[in-house]
Amino acid sequence: MLFSHGLAAKVLDGTKTQTRRLARPKERVERDDDNHIAIVRRPREASETTGRIRFRVGQTYAVQTGRGRQGIGFVRLTGIREQSLLDISKEDAVAEGFRDRTDFVLAFYQINRGTVSMGQNPRVFVLTLEVAK
Repeated sequence: MLFSHGLAAKVLDGTKTQTRRLARPKERVERDDDNHIAIVRRPREASETTGRIRFRVGQTYAVQTGRGRQGIGFVRLTGIREQSLLDISKEDAVAEGFRDRTDFVLAFYQINRGTVSMGQNPRVFVLTLEVAK
């Protein structure tokens, strides 16, 4: 799982316990018996019957500081939920590793520049993380 702008260190020291990722068009969610999101699947390709898994609760992911770079630690995904980006609370912004909502939202737009423009309110997946040993 990629983290930029110095956020990888906050993930590994347990300061950052959430990350938001843009929901892509046509992604599907699968829910558990309690109606919580358990899996996010990418759109199905012609050669696949169900679509590749993007996120899965309980899965362990390498923390990377760039594409193709070696992992510097591991996190386990403990929960997934959906929301609109601008619905983030102050508490969630702190869980993202920021002082407040404004700092988080500005950083999100910067990290996702070219995909999301300032002022847009895209759908995101909120991923809850814990450091994995």
